[in-house]
Parts: sequence; structure tokens; C-alpha cells
Amino acid sequence: MRAQVTTSSVQGSVSDTEGEPLIGATVRAVHEPSGSVYGAVTNIDGRFNLPNLRVGGPYSIEVSYLGYDSELFSGIVLRLGEPY
Repeated sequence: MRAQVTTSSVQGSVSDTEGEPLIGATVRAVHEPSGSVYGAVTNIDGRFNLPNLRVGGPYSIEVSYLGYDSELFSGIVLRLGEPY
């Protein structure tokens, strides 16, 4: 029996301007057509994973960390079963 993949994911890392990982940064993804919101916090290596996201988009992704300006990435489109 094989399971059918119906979602996608976003993975990545967050670091400062010197390349040091930012532990505990907040990553928030919004599926703009539906308003669905997904969130994650970076781990000790500055890495995050947002699994089980709706396919398509566009998504906007905001990364924030206390003491730093937030970064916004928009126009992201996810493909079925392919991590972004």
C-alpha cells in the first residue's frame, strides 16, 4: 500500500549577518488565498521546518527575531511533495 502525498513543506535556516544561527527565531507562513497560517521556531542550529502545507500559493513568509528587523518573503508557490 502506498500513501498519497497531498502537501508540501518549507525548510530552511535563519542566521545573523555574520552567519551565526539565530535560535528561537519565529517563522510564519500565510497561504494568501485561504488565510491559513503555519508557524515554527528555529532550533539550536537555526533550522526550521514547516510540514504539511497546502500546495500552491502564493505564500508570504515572515521571519522575526527580537532585536532584528523582520524579513518578509512573498510570492512563494509550493509544489506537491517538493520541499521549498
